[in-house]
This record gives sequence, structure tokens and C-alpha cells, in this order.
Amino acid sequence: MNFAALNLWGRTSRFWYEAYQLAAELTPTLPRSEVSANLSTIWNKMQQMARGEWIEFNGRQYPPLYTPRNATLIERLGISEDEQRQLKTIIGKDLSRERDAARKREKRAETGAASREEYEANSLSRRKPWDALGMSRASWYQNGRPSP
Repeated sequence: MNFAALNLWGRTSRFWYEAYQLAAELTPTLPRSEVSANLSTIWNKMQQMARGEWIEFNGRQYPPLYTPRNATLIERLGISEDEQRQLKTIIGKDLSRERDAARKREKRAETGAASREEYEANSLSRRKPWDALGMSRASWYQNGRPSP
């Protein structure tokens, strides 16, 4: 219900309806009074959130409800890597790094930077101009990078 409460952000009137529906699906014999008693903490935190009250921790602001990490959601909901590729925010660290690298690659391409393959093909270590002069790489650099 914590996840449902986060999803219902600011719409407290739907909370108990959702809670009773979920309880009826999961435990049909559980009386409504027990559902209410077990969810009172989440209800109070949801009301805090609706009032705009936030909790500060390590200099950052958080909603009063438990906000799970992506890794927790992925594990508890059993989200596969293929499913994560279809999602925007609930993704693992590896996919997050992969997407970040792709964004940076695109940004470099937009600014006119050469691709990795193109850069390496034209690099000094590939062309080895010191070989044409019959000297070592260190000597070539020490002599001010002379042209062959």
C-alpha cells in the first residue's frame, strides 16, 4: 500500500478504497477494521505528504512515505532486464550507465566530436610518425614532434 500511496500522491480520498480493494484480493477474510489498523501509519504519512510536509535527510528532501530504491523495486516486482529496457525510471545501475554513456556519445556527436573509431584511426599512436624518421617515440616527442 505504500507504493499505492506514493502513486496516489495528494489524492487521499482514494486511499481507503484502494486499500480495501487490495486487501479483499489478497486476504478476503481480513476484516476492514484490521485493514484500517494495519495501514494507519501509511495513512498518516500520506496525509503529511498531502499537506506538503517533507523529511530532510542528509541535506535532501524526501516524502514522508518510504520511497524504495530502484534495486528494491526491481527485486520485489521481479522486473527483468528486457522489461527495464521498456521503462524510463525503474532501471538497474548497469542499464543506467549504458543509457548515460549513449546520451554522452550523442551529445559529443552533436558538437562535432569524432567517433571513437575515427579518433583512433587518425591518432598519432596509429600513424607512428616517429617510425618514418627512424627514431623512438620518446625521441620524437623530445625533439618537438618533427614532421617526416
